[in-house]
Amino acid sequence: KFELGYAPSSPAQLEFAKKSFLPYSEAVECGAFGDEGGRTYARLVERISFPIKNQNGKVIGFGGRVMGEGEPKYLNSPETPIFEKNRNLYGMHVAKRNRKPYFLICEGYMDVISLHQAGFTNAVASLGTAFTVQHGLLLKRYTKEVVLTFDSDGAGIKAALRAIPILKEAGLSARVLTM
Repeated sequence: KFELGYAPSSPAQLEFAKKSFLPYSEAVECGAFGDEGGRTYARLVERISFPIKNQNGKVIGFGGRVMGEGEPKYLNSPETPIFEKNRNLYGMHVAKRNRKPYFLICEGYMDVISLHQAGFTNAVASLGTAFTVQHGLLLKRYTKEVVLTFDSDGAGIKAALRAIPILKEAGLSARVLTM
């Protein structure tokens, strides 16, 4: 459903991608490749790859989570003319089809996927950014109510307290689920 991927570290992988992917400049711009001092490298190797889709199901960026040890833990595509983090929600292309009268807002990719696996197909997440008015307006197209399901740690509580007035401003009813 979420089309996850994984790319092992391999020179052959980089050569294959260079020949069959986007034009080189676009591949660097969207964050699939990096370029340091003329040396090209694949950014998402040894990571679980999460295609980030807009609400219409079109891929607009990528996220990667490191396997094992490594930093940063999560790595997203940089913002581009088609990938604006504050205007998209991870999983919206799937969640908008659910028949529940509310959406669950989570903290990240794995939370969304876990909730979908458990039958909560109305879960979405912001993309490593604070919740914005644009996120609220996107949700308003599909629902009138949201439930914030952030972690119950200090950061999650702060995020929920910041999101509630934004959701209200967008004309949505908001509740908080404490875990």
